[in-house]
Amino acid sequence: MHITLLAASLAINAPAELTAIPGLVTQAFLSGRTAVRQTHTVTSAGKAGARVGTECSGDGGVTWLTLTQPVVVDALGAKATPRVNGRVDWEPIPIACQGDALIRAISIGGGTGSTNLTLTNIAAEVQ
Repeated sequence: MHITLLAASLAINAPAELTAIPGLVTQAFLSGRTAVRQTHTVTSAGKAGARVGTECSGDGGVTWLTLTQPVVVDALGAKATPRVNGRVDWEPIPIACQGDALIRAISIGGGTGSTNLTLTNIAAEVQ
């Protein structure tokens, strides 16, 4: 199952601390699913070390858990090794999210201060 959070270009300002990207939340039924990986395309990142990832909530958004670890992207949108082609390695889905869950995209700027990112897609692929 492929869960799309963004399928169009979006310019964001990623602050130094981990932050939800406004508007990039969707609902998904993850019952029977055991693993997830993130796919994304970043066409520009203003500062080295900027990261994008996903979180999930099994309680309607009261608490959020890491779904996919934020992945470092460079100014050309590539990821740091060992991740390849914008696809993160498979990770287990938190037990609290294995049912009806909310999924959101998150970002964090590189180093100190904020950075601008142009994110053209981000999705969670589950199995």
